Amino acid sequence: MPFMLYERSIKNGEEQLRYTEEKYELAGYNILYKLWKDKGSPINEGWHVSEDEMIKKRTEGKHSINDRRLLVDAAPNAKDWLEIIVIQDIWAYTFGEENSNKTEDNIVYWTPLMIGGKHVFREDYDKSPKEREQKIQNISRPNYQGDWREFLYLNGNQKGVKSPWTWGPSGRTNAAFLDPEAREYFRQYF
Repeated sequence: MPFMLYERSIKNGEEQLRYTEEKYELAGYNILYKLWKDKGSPINEGWHVSEDEMIKKRTEGKHSINDRRLLVDAAPNAKDWLEIIVIQDIWAYTFGEENSNKTEDNIVYWTPLMIGGKHVFREDYDKSPKEREQKIQNISRPNYQGDWREFLYLNGNQKGVKSPWTWGPSGRTNAAFLDPEAREYFRQYF
């Protein structure tokens, strides 16, 4: 899924979103990792980041939710429909152990995530890839409908993990098995 940074403006009383041609990365040593560090690197507990926090981290404090949006092309390979969503919240529960060496990160086993947002727009669409690309450049009057939730997970940083803080491997399923502590944490946001 392409993660895209959009400029937000109000023209004639209507919201307009324009693709900045910039991407953003949640996984790896990027937005989520940096915000986890900002929150004190919590282990065996839940933590939350808002869209505003993610935008500020991605733009190094230059922008906020007032003038940017974090959008995702939910189905970039779909040939007959187009769906753009906005990520508004991410709730995480990081499993691991505290590192006695305070100069290094805590040891992270894995981090299940509940990602929440709204649909910006969805429409049937059977145009060429070039026309599809033009369509997502400018979005007028986004409708922000329906709350959605998606569960994914990030790999940990323990020895043997080749790519710490990256998405769990894709396959037929990319399931996050939620232990009781994580389920209890996420339950409050349904």
